[in-house]
Amino acid sequence: MTIIAYSDASFCEKNMVAACGFILLLNGRTIRHHITIVGGINSSFFSETYAVTIAIQNAFLYPGVKKIILYTDVAGLAYKRIKKKKRNTVYMSDLVDTLEIAQEYGVKVILLHVRAHSDNKFNNLVDISSRNQLRKYLNHKQNEKSLTCIGNRNDSVRV
Repeated sequence: MTIIAYSDASFCEKNMVAACGFILLLNGRTIRHHITIVGGINSSFFSETYAVTIAIQNAFLYPGVKKIILYTDVAGLAYKRIKKKKRNTVYMSDLVDTLEIAQEYGVKVILLHVRAHSDNKFNNLVDISSRNQLRKYLNHKQNEKSLTCIGNRNDSVRV
């Protein structure tokens, strides 16, 4: 069984938070579409790396999967380049570990580049979903801040 995946992320440098997402397809039908908010990420590249990692991990969980073809709009995440990169970040290390585990279980992972904003239906969908979830999260956090009065560092009173 082959699963096709598309991943993308939307990153907010000011808040060091990203919305990382993916869509998994089986026989042309969506089987999973997921966006997660991740804090503490310090670059767009790392948010994209995290999105690729969670897409592969989720696709790997489907029984009978033998191949995962993942499309990302980050050219630097081409498979050959990943193997040559140092494990200098948690995100890159997690991706390399995920690829190695998939390989150990006989699941072939192919990473392909898809041009961003190129009218690819699924790439656009995960791009828009990630962006919208990030905006929703940031708006919620902003509204939450405006409702909170802070006395001292350990005191927080909701009004």
